[in-house]
Amino acid sequence: MAIPSAYVIGFQNMLLTVAELYVSAVVLNKFLDAVGAKRSVMVFSEHNQEIGQALSSQLGQGVTMLNATGFYRQRRQDVLYYICSSKIGHV
Repeated sequence: MAIPSAYVIGFQNMLLTVAELYVSAVVLNKFLDAVGAKRSVMVFSEHNQEIGQALSSQLGQGVTMLNATGFYRQRRQDVLYYICSSKIGHV
């Protein structure tokens, strides 16, 4: 049984904790963006050839195609794996 944190640490401390977590996340993301941290994108689609070609030609970076098999249905599918910085653009 979960006990709400407001009962354990008090309502004011709970609000301060939530605010601190939010501020920490925002500051960390700004820092990672400033130093050029990379992000990865995995694309699951029936149109991987076209999407991969568009990403490669428009953004000028390589794209990796992986062979994947779904666990539940055991269905094979190609997956695009793309690494980009947040400054390149949003996919």
